[in-house]
Amino acid sequence: MKKFRFWSTIMLSVILLPMMVACGSDDKEDIVTSPDSFIIGTWHSFKGEVFSNGESTIVMIDKSGAASGAYMEFKFEKGNKVTGWWWAQDSYNLSHWTEGSGTYIIKSNVVTITDVNGDTVDLIYNSNDETLMLRSTPNVNGEYVTTNIYFKK
Repeated sequence: MKKFRFWSTIMLSVILLPMMVACGSDDKEDIVTSPDSFIIGTWHSFKGEVFSNGESTIVMIDKSGAASGAYMEFKFEKGNKVTGWWWAQDSYNLSHWTEGSGTYIIKSNVVTITDVNGDTVDLIYNSNDETLMLRSTPNVNGEYVTTNIYFKK
């Protein structure tokens, strides 16, 4: 009798196991997205933060406002192609829109853009507020000034 109970338990388990596995939830389809899909789209600068002499200054940036000279756009496309637009001054000290293109790669939260001349720039992605940050530290009149420019879609 013990053998019969043992074997009937095993047989019942063998019969019920496929039914339990097959009864999983099929209500939602699995959505597979590329881990790099966050970057696809057009990003524009909206805020600048300048650190000089131990102090921080925040500047809001828009395309036509007082800080429009700091306005930039990057359009990231599938296939690792990027196009950018920004204000630049020519040899006559006149400001105009400049366009550049290149490629990008993503490693962790760093997006590295390489232009057609081989020059690179790194943008850091913050997933908490979904922004990109470009950090620059130029030498201004003998002082290194750190500038963070923030981008959003």
